[in-house]
Amino acid sequence: MKKPLKVLILEDERLTARSLALDIMDLGAKVINQVVKSEDAVGIALEQKPDLIIMDVRLTGGLDGIEVSEEIHKKRKFQLCSSVVMRPNISKSVLKKSTRLHLLKNL
Repeated sequence: MKKPLKVLILEDERLTARSLALDIMDLGAKVINQVVKSEDAVGIALEQKPDLIIMDVRLTGGLDGIEVSEEIHKKRKFQLCSSVVMRPNISKSVLKKSTRLHLLKNL
């Protein structure tokens, strides 16, 4: 039997995070954690080793979603983890930074 995809959700709006988690679980993946604060995200991602991280651009804490993703990818030398950054209306500067890092799928 194939192991389910391990997903980490980084979203500071709890209702949105819960809705995402339910949708992800309906697809057969396992939500390993839901993180609210950007300063907690890097450590949790490195410790729990998700296959996929779904995160918002605007977060509670000192870093935005793009910066969090950069930090995770710097410290995790192997590229088994993908990040999808969510934002319906995204600024040109964030779009430029995220596409340079190949991180953004604008949902």
